[in-house]
Amino acid sequence: MGRKIGLGLLAVIVLIVAVIYAAGIGLLARQQHAGTPQAPAIDPGFVDEKEQAVHEAALDVGVARPKQILFGDLHVHSTFSFDAFTLSLPMSGGDGAHPVSDACDFARHCSSLDFWSINDHAITLTPRRWGETVDAIRQCNEISGSESNPDMVTYLGWEWTQVGATPSTHYGHKNVIIRGLEDDEIPTRPIAAGAPLGIKNVAALMPSPFLMGAYGLYDRKRGGLDFVTYQSELAGLEGCAPGVPVRDLPDDCRESAVTPEDLFAKLDDWGFDSLVIPHGTTWGFYTFGFFLGQTAHTQKSRSQPTEACRSLLGSREFRGISPLSRGRLRRRRHAFLSVTESRVPSELLACGGDHGSPMSGRG
Repeated sequence: MGRKIGLGLLAVIVLIVAVIYAAGIGLLARQQHAGTPQAPAIDPGFVDEKEQAVHEAALDVGVARPKQILFGDLHVHSTFSFDAFTLSLPMSGGDGAHPVSDACDFARHCSSLDFWSINDHAITLTPRRWGETVDAIRQCNEISGSESNPDMVTYLGWEWTQVGATPSTHYGHKNVIIRGLEDDEIPTRPIAAGAPLGIKNVAALMPSPFLMGAYGLYDRKRGGLDFVTYQSELAGLEGCAPGVPVRDLPDDCRESAVTPEDLFAKLDDWGFDSLVIPHGTTWGFYTFGFFLGQTAHTQKSRSQPTEACRSLLGSREFRGISPLSRGRLRRRRHAFLSVTESRVPSELLACGGDHGSPMSGRG
């Protein structure tokens, strides 16, 4: 009898340990996905009405040859980014995941944008997340209607997020925006800035699966298991070997560039049209300052002609700006990159960024 009780207790202990371990490696919660945009295209008549309103407003102030006015956001995060994901959980008072597809629908119908780009933190974009991001951005553009005159243009990108230990080694954050969307026009992997300070690799951030599993089960009502599943996917990705040409690297590794020069070299190695916009250049872990002296030596790249000089969190729906005051894009996927083709000086400032949508993280 005692033997049976002992075996029963052992079986219960083994089961408990197995459940904790399964939770710790992310098996007891669903992975979040990029989703599929649901909102339809803007009615062409409304798009024409917006353009006519811009034209008439220009004539009212005496502009003989009105220029096209476009409103966009080249810094948007979804909950694929760690900070946005954490803030979306009940433990942070969040209201749930907001995937890439939500950002598409929000940009089109809530913000009435003419163009935008997705810029989740590269270090959090696993091969699965990156692949789903590409698919969602393509789907967002497919909704846009006429290719020659879409209601909105959506760009693929990521954020290169770097923090230096000293002012001289701090380069800040950079949004990388890719022009094309075909397979032969986009990198296989986003390029991160490497692990945070003092961390050799992302996996080193993670406690043991048993500790993570115990925490996830304890805090499951507030999203603990979702948090553990998110982290487990990150920890399972190995870093790419340094010094290897980008096309010779495996698809399933985390690619890093520790300096802006390394980042530009990798982008040049890919050879795709891209734009790089820096922000958060003041020394510190989490900054929104503007410190040209720190980044002056990195502003001369042909890929980086602009600097984000202001970040207004969640201000994109400012009621003083009527949707009828906004213009539209005439040429699909060619608008913002004209800044590089026309050789605008590197001192040009991209002011007034709102740092993503209300669904985004602050990165």
